Amino acid sequence: IEICKEIHNLSNLNRVNFSHCDLTHEGTKFLTELIKVQALKRHSEAWKDSLRYGRPDLDRMLGLRRITINSNPRIGDKGAQYLSEAFKSDLWLKALDMQNCGITTVG
Repeated sequence: IEICKEIHNLSNLNRVNFSHCDLTHEGTKFLTELIKVQALKRHSEAWKDSLRYGRPDLDRMLGLRRITINSNPRIGDKGAQYLSEAFKSDLWLKALDMQNCGITTVG
């Protein structure tokens, strides 16, 4: 939880790995906040580039691209739901690894 708070403003962060960290669905709320903050920063940067009659190069923009949270069985369906909502607003996040996270067919 504290790590997510500390890395909110790191624009050069590309990947995070919280595998085997005993995350719960409550812990995924902090990850979703991280995803939203990173997305907001990139939207702002892309908007600035578009004001200069340029086309923002979305692939070259810095920020979080991959989250790995494998082997956290207490995340469950509820945590998967929180994360899927955050993914809707982030065009740059490319991968979310969630093996062995207690997700059922409902999740």
